[in-house]
Amino acid sequence: MNNLFTYFVEANICLAVFGLLYIVLLKNETDFKFRRNFILIASLIALIIPLFKLGSFNSDNTLVQSIQTTILPELTIGQSVGVGETSASINWWYYTKLIYITVTILLSQYFLFQLMQVAWFYFSNRTEKLRNKHYTLVETNGTLPTFSFFNILFYDNSIELSDTDKSKIIKHELTHIRQGHSLDIILLELTKIVFWFNPICWFLRNEIQDVHEYLADESAIENSNADDYGSLLAQMALNKVHLSIGHHFSKSKTLKRLDMIKRMKRGVNKWKSAMIIPVVLLTVVIISCNDHSVDTPKTIEEKFTEGSVFYKVDESATPVGGFDKYYGQIAANLKYPIEARKKGIQGKVYIQFVVDEKGNVGDVKAVKGIGHGCDDAAVLAVQNSGKWSAPILDGKAVKQRIILPITFKLDDVDETKSSDKKGKFLEIEEV
Repeated sequence: MNNLFTYFVEANICLAVFGLLYIVLLKNETDFKFRRNFILIASLIALIIPLFKLGSFNSDNTLVQSIQTTILPELTIGQSVGVGETSASINWWYYTKLIYITVTILLSQYFLFQLMQVAWFYFSNRTEKLRNKHYTLVETNGTLPTFSFFNILFYDNSIELSDTDKSKIIKHELTHIRQGHSLDIILLELTKIVFWFNPICWFLRNEIQDVHEYLADESAIENSNADDYGSLLAQMALNKVHLSIGHHFSKSKTLKRLDMIKRMKRGVNKWKSAMIIPVVLLTVVIISCNDHSVDTPKTIEEKFTEGSVFYKVDESATPVGGFDKYYGQIAANLKYPIEARKKGIQGKVYIQFVVDEKGNVGDVKAVKGIGHGCDDAAVLAVQNSGKWSAPILDGKAVKQRIILPITFKLDDVDETKSSDKKGKFLEIEEV
């Protein structure tokens, strides 16, 4: 399991735990500041904490010169399974990555398109700008509804409103600007783009915008009548056009906003806070202390976990011609030893070898084996398996230590007949 995949898994575990915690304990609370802070802190923790496992903050320069270790997928010799299974597995991962990259690019383009819309409208010569000390007022003339983005307040002056209603709307939008809600939106939007496959990200993205509206509504009705403000909300809700990255006075669930306005405001119950804090801390500790070791026997780990063995190179070495061809060569060259067949010897052999800066394979040896000729046969097959591409770290070719698990497994057939077989069969299982 590589570092990037591990980061994705751990980040999404954090998001799932924090999201469920929010849904169960906080979703209906009227302490909107607490809800906002929880969403932001939880998102930042989920994004940052797993990064410390990537080794990017390690200042020890000697790590660059050290030999890295990679565990290859397992190879099974002697079992009647077609090579086609390997291609299917590899294609599955290929298409999974292709789908992820495609959706991420599309979401990123849509996000950038919305940013460009705001920028285009702001710099358009058709708009009139009134600059104040803390914000800039841009009149939209009906082209766009009233909304805010960072310190820009886009106001739809085509709607006839009383001075009182106009001041309430502007006060609402100024709350978004003053509290920096656009930064929250950018953070949650980027999180959603990167982890679009996680429904919690979409939920938190929508939830933070609703919470922003509750906070702005709360500020707007200070020293004013809540029923009158509710009527204004209903009136403005008729205008449906909006940009999802902006904060619109008429946006969000109008009925729910009216309900939140009328509710009595109170802080989060102490028992809920008492539950949230240990769960968050426990999640952080588990993620931070998680050991990124590989799933191999302890005796093997002791032999190849010297120095920075678990620090990965940027570009791992790969066989010239691809893994399909490489495993095919191993399967063709490696014959099940007759002695092992006769004695019914089966088991796993771990072959360790080093790919140097020029892609040459050397220092091939069995770090754990089953004997009876299987270890030597596996070593010989790897030695004759061809060149690799050079592993790359920080733009430079380095040495990389690789472990190839090879399983010798007998079919349930007559041993005397099977000992003369020349054909070998290949199966690859992800470790």
